[in-house]
Amino acid sequence: EKLNFQERVKRQVQQACVLESLSLGVASHLCSGTMQGVSVTIRSRLRNLLYYVHENCLVLLDLVCQRWLAENSNPYPPENRYGHCPENLNLDILVRVKRYRRLRRGEHNMALRQHNEMIANVVRQLCRGATTKRVPLSSRSPSGDRSPGTARGFGASSD
Repeated sequence: EKLNFQERVKRQVQQACVLESLSLGVASHLCSGTMQGVSVTIRSRLRNLLYYVHENCLVLLDLVCQRWLAENSNPYPPENRYGHCPENLNLDILVRVKRYRRLRRGEHNMALRQHNEMIANVVRQLCRGATTKRVPLSSRSPSGDRSPGTARGFGASSD
């Protein structure tokens, strides 16, 4: 909120943060234990999920670094400046392994939007996949002891 980004970028950054928290919760739930009973498909989706969360982190890192560099590109010596000092960040490791690339204006929003969409889809697939392994509704007690939302998975259509 305090960073003066365009409204579209703000929305994608906020969505990326929410999706990251949701993704980590889903991954933590599915990865708890030995994972012996987790199918290859679920493992592959978990790998994809963490890949896109990581990619979003790299995009956000670039967005913040560029903002800091733009804000701190004044002629004052470092000891008279306030705020963050991006020149103290060493991104050489990320650059060396080709994991960091500087995005141009407008590319941050596009990359975040694409990654956010992929993350949401993978989370939806993982939650639907997790609900298929539950006890079928027909074998549950008819007393209605289900908590709300267990009949349909995350993002299920309301036919």
